[in-house]
Amino acid sequence: FWSGDRSRLSLGLTFRPNPGISFSTDIERNDVKLPEGDFTVDLTRFEAAWDINPWACISSNLQYDTQSEIVGLFARARWIVKPGNDLFLVYTNNWRNLGDSVFDRNFQTLSRGGSVKVNYTYRL
Repeated sequence: FWSGDRSRLSLGLTFRPNPGISFSTDIERNDVKLPEGDFTVDLTRFEAAWDINPWACISSNLQYDTQSEIVGLFARARWIVKPGNDLFLVYTNNWRNLGDSVFDRNFQTLSRGGSVKVNYTYRL
């Protein structure tokens, strides 16, 4: 792991209440030891996905880590127009925690953005 060692402990849980719907959460601790210095990072992640049908899905990922103290949101909608031709709508947002803990709810927006991606396959 780079020029040092990493110890990782992870715990995850997934819940699927209905076909095509899933919620999962992960908690991860990384203890990193480098010649430049040691640090510990706790990462908490929540993911949700909805497969509307075989051609369309919506997914999102919300995570927070204790090293950067940044909360990141990533959301994506995908529509398969026909196999090989896809349309993606993506939204991201990042907030920095200005409080003493994640529960202080003192967040400043660092960045936000959206994008559209089109994949087109031409077959001969």
